[in-house]
This record gives sequence, structure tokens and C-alpha cells, in this order.
Amino acid sequence: MNNPEDRLLSGREAAFLLHLSERTLERHRAAGTGPRYILLGRAVRYRRLDLTDYIERAARQSTSEVVSVTDPQRRARPSAAHLALE
Repeated sequence: MNNPEDRLLSGREAAFLLHLSERTLERHRAAGTGPRYILLGRAVRYRRLDLTDYIERAARQSTSEVVSVTDPQRRARPSAAHLALE
């Protein structure tokens, strides 16, 4: 683990790199929409590689793209209201 890229980052450091508040990053983690994380006991840590991957998966070409941040191959599910109209 001599490579600085291998160092585990705290939630504060990860939020700073993503330009998010720590609380927003926590909410994404709880919702399952945030970057992958590592749980060491009660300590949450992030790998820089996972943060970079999260940013890449969030990249879009157009505002009309409808893709889940957690799975770029999966389209977002229709809402319950949309299903009721069918």
C-alpha cells in the first residue's frame, strides 16, 4: 500500500473530492446510489478508484438520457403513478 492511490479515504475526504457535503454522501450511501465503500468495523472508507468509477458512471452526453447512477446499463424504473396510467 505504498501507492497514494491505494490509501483509504474518510467520508470527509471522499465528499470533498466529489464536491458534495458529507451528509449528502451519507444519504447516497444509505440509499445505495453512492460510490462503493468499505466498512471497517464502524468506520466507512472509500477507495479513490471507486470514487473515480462513480464519477465516470455518472457522466452523461445529454439531459435526455435516463440511466440509473448505480447501474448505467439499466433504465430507471417507471414511477407507480406512471404504471397506474397504463
